[in-house]
Order: sequence, then C-alpha cells, then structure tokens
Amino acid sequence: MHCQGIGGEYRSTSLVDKVAFDHNGVVLIQLRVGAEWDNAVIGSMPAEKNIRQAFFWRQTMSHLPLLPAVPTEPPLSDILADLRTLAGPDFEFPNLYRVMGHSPEMLRAWVAFAWPLRLKATTSRSLRELLILRGAQVCNAKFEWAHHVPMAFSAGVSRAQIDALEHWRQADCFDARQRAALRLAEEVSIGPAATPEAIAELRACGFTDGEVVELTLTASFYVCVARFLGSMDMPLEPEYEKYVANGQCRLP
Repeated sequence: MHCQGIGGEYRSTSLVDKVAFDHNGVVLIQLRVGAEWDNAVIGSMPAEKNIRQAFFWRQTMSHLPLLPAVPTEPPLSDILADLRTLAGPDFEFPNLYRVMGHSPEMLRAWVAFAWPLRLKATTSRSLRELLILRGAQVCNAKFEWAHHVPMAFSAGVSRAQIDALEHWRQADCFDARQRAALRLAEEVSIGPAATPEAIAELRACGFTDGEVVELTLTASFYVCVARFLGSMDMPLEPEYEKYVANGQCRLP
C-alpha cells in the first residue's frame, strides 16, 4: 500500500487502500470492499498513531461488508423474525449472519440446519458444547470459540472443563462419554474423518445410532463454520473479546 498525505508518505501492507492526513493530524482513510468505497475519519492525534489505528480498524473488517444487525427489509427481516421466535425478541444478527446475509437463501438454509443441531438434538447440550469448543480450538476458530463459551457455561460446562480442553486426555474432569465426544471432535476437525475406532468408542459408551449421527454431524458442521469464518476473516464483536486470551481459543 502507498499512503500519501500532506504530512508525508507511508508504505505498508494492503490493509487500508488510501490514507491521507492533514497538518492537524486528522487521518482520512478510504477502504475498498468489493466495488464499494467506505470513507472514515479517525481521530485527531499524531499522524503515525492514527495510521496505526487505521490499519487496526481495517483488520477488524470482514472481506465482505457487514449488513445491518437488525435488517428492516425482507427477506433478511423475515429471517430475523423467525430467529427471534427461537432466541428471543432482542436477538440481532451476529457478524456471521451479517456476512452470510449477502446470500439470503443460503443464510436461510444455514439457519434451518444449524438451529435444530443446537435446539433439537437429543444428546445433552453441555456435551455438544464441549465438542464444539474442542473443534474450535483445533480449527483455531476464535469467533466460533468466543460465541460458544457463554453457551457452554449456560449449559452447565464448568470453567475447569473449558480450561482443560487443550489437554483433555490428561485431565480428570471428563467422564467416558465426554472423552468419546472430544475424540470425535478432534478427529473430525483434523480430518479427513473420524476413525472407525472413534465411532466404536461412542457406541461402547452407550450412544445410540441416532446420537452418533447427531454428534458426528455437529462436529462436521462446525468445521464448516470454522472454514467459512476464516475464509471471510470474520471480525469478533467487542462484547465477545472477553472470552479470548491473546487471540487464542482459551479463556483469559
């Protein structure tokens, strides 16, 4: 990137398309997202500091522009209304949906698959949240991790269990069924698939064939989530940063 302004010139990465600043240190940045240009003014402090802030600000943006968190026009407003019947009247689109909404029918299909996995499975929610969190760690999916930590807490997962996920084989806070699910999460997330031994372990722990399907689908689906999040460079909402330690999938 070539940054030019009244006060000087900068060369850096391509995070910001154009940067200009005046003698008062006001930085104007111009960001290109697809064919669109977004303009912003950042602060009124020393130019070098503003340039750094401009780069940071660009890094918090997805590769595609974020649509409104509360859309007012169909079909996205209809999808939001449907989700509010499941999640409550104050539900807003997370950044994931604000990007996916560029293809409304794909978002609708995503919701139709993701929410039954969350709400209609017969295996315990706490077990599935452990599985999802371990998969997020393996895939290094910070967004997925941060959104599911509070869900895990709400489902009864303990802080000790979350802290132990990275080394669950050596931990003493998981029972046999949880260990079988965590093994499944790791093998599916690493790929290419769960081993026959992992499936056999699930069945030996008493999971029904239907529950094996639920757990395997859940582990597989959240690998898809992680890949999409990474491909879109999905920014994490500020209120979820408290669930991430130094950019890693672990609690502070």
